[in-house]
Amino acid sequence: MATEKNYNLLLTVKNINPVCPICSNRYNLSNIRILKEIKGGVLSFFSCDVCGSSFIASVSETPFGHIAKGMLVELDENEVLKYVRSESVSYDNVLDLHQEMEDSKIWLKKIMKDNNLQN
Repeated sequence: MATEKNYNLLLTVKNINPVCPICSNRYNLSNIRILKEIKGGVLSFFSCDVCGSSFIASVSETPFGHIAKGMLVELDENEVLKYVRSESVSYDNVLDLHQEMEDSKIWLKKIMKDNNLQN
């Protein structure tokens, strides 16, 4: 998975965010891991040697240059991989959750009414 193109994208990650946003330590390039190839780029994970904070970044190559988006996370590499490998949320999942919430609301209103807890 570590192709020359991916290595160049890793270098871009290093140049875009060269220091830890928590302690200002410079990231060690050997700590950056490619978690997944994504359309036109990579999803990478790295952590700070000093404070241990973790960061994920999506880096893509476009005709106009590199684009990077990243964020601090309170997850380790394995936890991030768990979510990367999991299935996407479908429309049916959202509709099912909405229905469960509606059902819970009806149930809660009934309990409150039965126990004289309504306003």
